[in-house]
Amino acid sequence: MTEQSVTLKAVELLADQTLQACGASAFQASSLAAGVAAAERDGISSHGLVYVPAYCEHLRCWKVIGQAQPEAELPGQRRRRHREKADAEGIVVPSELVVKVEALRG
Repeated sequence: MTEQSVTLKAVELLADQTLQACGASAFQASSLAAGVAAAERDGISSHGLVYVPAYCEHLRCWKVIGQAQPEAELPGQRRRRHREKADAEGIVVPSELVVKVEALRG
């Protein structure tokens, strides 16, 4: 394997652009890209640029919801609100996920 020298800023930009191309929001991609660059800087390459393909796979298989927005609530509020809404309306899941899970049943 050949190597090349790149700046941390270039690593961060590459990770950010790649993660967005794989479905992450700009907010998620920039946060994770900063972490990727920091991991490379700190010598933890196992969670640096080498892990970006795995992050992309997580986005593509819905292990990570790329457009999720963070929310902060007091403990228990979200769980109670979510349970009440799910009881009243049902839940929404990606169709591909239902098909994938159903296929596992055999």
